[in-house]
Amino acid sequence: MAAHGARSLPPEPKLWRVSAEGFEVVGHVCGLVGPEIICSPIQHARAKLPESLLDPSRAVDDEAADRLRAMIGENVAPWHQDAQVHLEVADPHPIVTVWIPLVDATPDNGCLQLIPDVHRQRTVYWSDGFGVSDRQLPTGDIVTLPMRAGDVLLMNKLIPQRSTPNRTDGIRWSLDLRYQRTGTPTGRDFYPVFVARSHADPESELTDYDGWRSRWEQAVAESCLARPNPSAAAVTTIARSSMV
Repeated sequence: MAAHGARSLPPEPKLWRVSAEGFEVVGHVCGLVGPEIICSPIQHARAKLPESLLDPSRAVDDEAADRLRAMIGENVAPWHQDAQVHLEVADPHPIVTVWIPLVDATPDNGCLQLIPDVHRQRTVYWSDGFGVSDRQLPTGDIVTLPMRAGDVLLMNKLIPQRSTPNRTDGIRWSLDLRYQRTGTPTGRDFYPVFVARSHADPESELTDYDGWRSRWEQAVAESCLARPNPSAAAVTTIARSSMV
């Protein structure tokens, strides 16, 4: 990591407030991918647990401690690109990641770090296992990105990013959603999508939570597929798209 400079970026210039500014997420995504948009099934509500839960003074047995350690570690993301979590069929298609902290995200509780402008190289940097190894990590300034609760970050799927451990006593809650043009493959086509915005057919927009939940329950019950690990290739070059 020594080859990469580190700098902090204040949240105000590149972020928008959801509530105070009336930011309409899907409307801004339309400006990037077009007026017909689906929400990808690659979506998460994340609870980044604090490392303080592993305090050795806490009376827990070894099995419980192992489970807790796994729960804490699963949301400390290594360097990766969001393009690494979908199947290759979606590689040529623009997908916008929308990341929203539900509490203030700080360097102490594990805010995001990213390397801007790498997406212009149109490359996925594969490594053994999940993520991008230090050897494969492209050069560039590492930006530490503190955000206030309700800020919105829009990211290209080729931006290298990671999150750091939560060293506070509280949970860092966040949402990450992904949007793309209707009719394009999500790379997880065995899971359901829903229309988030349609200028051509507004009635197709899904607003029924029970319908969304039942489709997910059925898909999870039927599917046991997992993404293969394409470790044989060090990089994948993606054809240039209109979204830069």
